[in-house]
Amino acid sequence: MESHVLGHSVAGFMEEHDLYATELQKFQQLLAEKPNEAYRRYGLCLFYGLPDDVLVRERARLQFPPRDALDHYNQGALESAAGNHREALAHYRKAMSAGADLPELYYNLALTYRELGETREAKKNFQRYLAIIQEWEDEWNQEELETAEEVRAYLESS
Repeated sequence: MESHVLGHSVAGFMEEHDLYATELQKFQQLLAEKPNEAYRRYGLCLFYGLPDDVLVRERARLQFPPRDALDHYNQGALESAAGNHREALAHYRKAMSAGADLPELYYNLALTYRELGETREAKKNFQRYLAIIQEWEDEWNQEELETAEEVRAYLESS
């Protein structure tokens, strides 16, 4: 039989995978140190292999326009992390307009409104977050349970 061919193919695949992972790691490191050199050397061939958080930052740095609700949501999360809460709010609203109905969106909207001192809007979005996640309460992990409890405590205390 030709089992050696299959073994060779698997070995070849593993070598190719290792090569890809190695080059992706080099690309990511070069992006952090010398972005122009990274793109000169690799072009965009490894771009969509980047980890999600790096990809979102790079799309923003390269001024790629958001394509969909998820892009707006991710851009909002980046802006929020940078302390640009008004810009984050604008992206979160665009995500909603594009049809996003994610619990994470409402949670981050609530946090953003709270940072902006808009308590009523924060509460409204925390309530929407809790309403959406109720459907999956049986499947929550410990972190989700703790987050829900923190949100409930915030709503009760204010």
